[in-house]
Amino acid sequence: MSGEVPPWNMGNIASFHPEMTISAAAPTADVLQSIAAGLEGARFKIKKRADDGFTARYVDWVSIAAANINWTSVEVHASPGGDGTDVLVRGGYEGTARNGRKRAAERLSAAVRDLSGRGIAVSTTPWSAGKK
Repeated sequence: MSGEVPPWNMGNIASFHPEMTISAAAPTADVLQSIAAGLEGARFKIKKRADDGFTARYVDWVSIAAANINWTSVEVHASPGGDGTDVLVRGGYEGTARNGRKRAAERLSAAVRDLSGRGIAVSTTPWSAGKK
């Protein structure tokens, strides 16, 4: 698949926990750093950071001012893969606001481009129904 990660579409995926995989021929720490930096660039806050992953949450503060709380969460878990690192990205375990889904996809794409730009082989899978 290309380096662009589309937003997950809650209507097309029969799951509240869609997931996709980013595989990169690089050490786990480098891949996670790139993904975290990408998400932080879209005002996601990194929570529950560990050596093998993290959770991130985006809160749409404008929606809160309008008395409508919209947030989006992303869970990232890395494991050693065949040629480097496989990262499972699970979306929407705590929130699925459309604006946040779009921001997450744009910044995951930026992380993939960052890794590719450093000469690292990267592949992604499409979003699919996940198990939680």
